[in-house]
Amino acid sequence: MLSLLLSLPGFFAKGSTGRLNQTLILNSTEYKYLYKHYENNCHNTFIEINPHLTIICRLKYNKYTTPVLIGVDSLIKHLSPDFLFFSGDNGAFRNPTQSGHFYVFLFPFWMVGSLILFKNFKKYYIFILGYILALLPSTVSGEPHATRLSILIPFVLVTLILGYQTLRAYFKKIKYFPQIYTLVTGICLASFVLNYSVDTFAEQADTASFLSYAKKVALLEGEYIKNGYVVYADQNLYPEPHIYYAYFNRIDPKITQASFAQVYEDAAGFSRPQQFGDNLFFYSADSKTFFDCQSDEFMKRVHIRKNPIDGLTPVTVVKDNTQLYGYAYVYESSEICAKTKK
Repeated sequence: MLSLLLSLPGFFAKGSTGRLNQTLILNSTEYKYLYKHYENNCHNTFIEINPHLTIICRLKYNKYTTPVLIGVDSLIKHLSPDFLFFSGDNGAFRNPTQSGHFYVFLFPFWMVGSLILFKNFKKYYIFILGYILALLPSTVSGEPHATRLSILIPFVLVTLILGYQTLRAYFKKIKYFPQIYTLVTGICLASFVLNYSVDTFAEQADTASFLSYAKKVALLEGEYIKNGYVVYADQNLYPEPHIYYAYFNRIDPKITQASFAQVYEDAAGFSRPQQFGDNLFFYSADSKTFFDCQSDEFMKRVHIRKNPIDGLTPVTVVKDNTQLYGYAYVYESSEICAKTKK
């Protein structure tokens, strides 16, 4: 409960409300369209049976009930054991193995622990309230999200411990129950390590879904800048390229904040800098702003793009570990200008 009391306010504090407004499902156009689709299907179905029955649709889907339906649907998803033990977070970069946050074999312990909690509601009502409150940051934002559900972990652990203690007492006649439990845990741990090292780390380490190329591009940008180049990078290569550049080149956070320039607000409401220091610029690949071949003719410049330029050979291509797929293409400005003059 202490971790909840210390952490939960941070999700709704003044500095976080802007992000909350962006992710709040009640403000989501996607969810509104989805429930409008449900309403239309409802009307179409009942009209064929009896037009008078469409009143059911009007009662179920209206401006007062739809927000409640959206909220209840999201809460049910978060109360479901699917996230905890089976599918986990849908984001590949937050959940590389695409598995539940806890081992599947712990599911029975969670079920039994949950039953104990509700059976002894008067004793554990504060804990149950804390469990539900810990779901709120993710519940109000849509699909189960690992980061937003981080404050739920202590409550799940306590529930699992209650379930384990109850089952251990029930199976006390089994002489080696603790040893069997430890063995199963060891097997699952070994399976996880093998799965992560082979399937995730070895096979998918350089795939697009894990944004592995972001590190390569960020380090490449840093190398060019050290060599006196001005770098123009496609801002659509991956989300928030300025953060990757600062992180992988180990730039001091204070210097990072002072280096942002030409900051604008994107369609989602996030602030994005178009410039980092004097030698790094982020721009849309479709923009012609930086292709000024008349000025600074002798300046060393490179362009890092998401897509190749027809008729030009890039000086460098950032590829995956199989060397089959290109993620970023680097061109010298002199080459681009020479092609433009032709």
